[in-house]
Amino acid sequence: MTTLLFSAHNVVEAAQTDDVVIFLWSFIDTDREEFLRRLGISIHMFSPIDVYEPYHFRDRKWRSGYLLVTAPSPQQVGMTAIRNSFQLIHTQLKSKGIGFVIHIWVHDVSCSRDLLGDNGMPQDWGEMKDIFEGMVGMDQVTFLLTGWEKVKLEQGLEEEWKIHSALMKDIEKGLAFERLFVEDRTAVWMVLEDIIDLTRVRLDGNRDIPKRIARSYLPDDDEIRFFLVQKDIDTLRATLDKSPEGWKLHMEIRDYLTSHKARIDPLLAQIDDEHEIGRKKKEAETTVDYEYLLFRKTMWSFFEAIEKLEISIGPHLQAFYGFNAKPPPKKSFFRRFF
Repeated sequence: MTTLLFSAHNVVEAAQTDDVVIFLWSFIDTDREEFLRRLGISIHMFSPIDVYEPYHFRDRKWRSGYLLVTAPSPQQVGMTAIRNSFQLIHTQLKSKGIGFVIHIWVHDVSCSRDLLGDNGMPQDWGEMKDIFEGMVGMDQVTFLLTGWEKVKLEQGLEEEWKIHSALMKDIEKGLAFERLFVEDRTAVWMVLEDIIDLTRVRLDGNRDIPKRIARSYLPDDDEIRFFLVQKDIDTLRATLDKSPEGWKLHMEIRDYLTSHKARIDPLLAQIDDEHEIGRKKKEAETTVDYEYLLFRKTMWSFFEAIEKLEISIGPHLQAFYGFNAKPPPKKSFFRRFF
């Protein structure tokens, strides 16, 4: 028996009847391992990357157990070996009465140029799709996009659009897209729970394909920007609070933003008031324009003070406030997150 088939048997033995079995696939093995680390799961030391590795655990928040399985990359063992070994796992899991199986393909958008063909098709996807469709169906497969923190928002969206276009037929068959914008443990668990919910079978015995298709559409830019900016802010605040000088600067920024909010909120409410007379609205808009310029200049001065402390500012936060950016941001970005 080959090492790969032996590891396949280990997966079947590790699986329990009430488990949610989740296979993690990717072209690059570190993408799978990073996902496990973000979940707080300790990776087996010195584990070979050309076998199946099961990680079984239970969490107090959820009743079911979880069996997360890192699967070998097709490029490492060959597609025939993948097909034969997974056929063994698939058949024996069914014989044990384990029917809730999920497949997640992890794709780092920051590496897309090396992982995509000219038409946007991910490496090895064509062959893996045949295996998925032949054994489990595309409605049990989710394409998870990670690495958003490493790229500009526009670049990440462009890469997703390429993949989305190339896999449109698979989406119509039930392939779901999910995005991990913020890669901390809480965010990873939330995304994993969303994937599990999308893969559950309804009372009629079928999965909700329309819901899976709807979740695969590209999200609104502002929604993504919020997650990325907020992550940079959380990181910056935690770093500032590590030193007395940083903590003092953090408090100054917080006090300024509180004061600014007290000034700007009534003006914005006045502009949005349908019953306000035109002249008053115009005056409020003029004041907001002035406040916007003053606000941006003040935030830049805070960022310069942060850099003098040799503390880095996240790229998405810099772009949001127009710091070191040309041209500066549109006024539509005039919003407080800090």
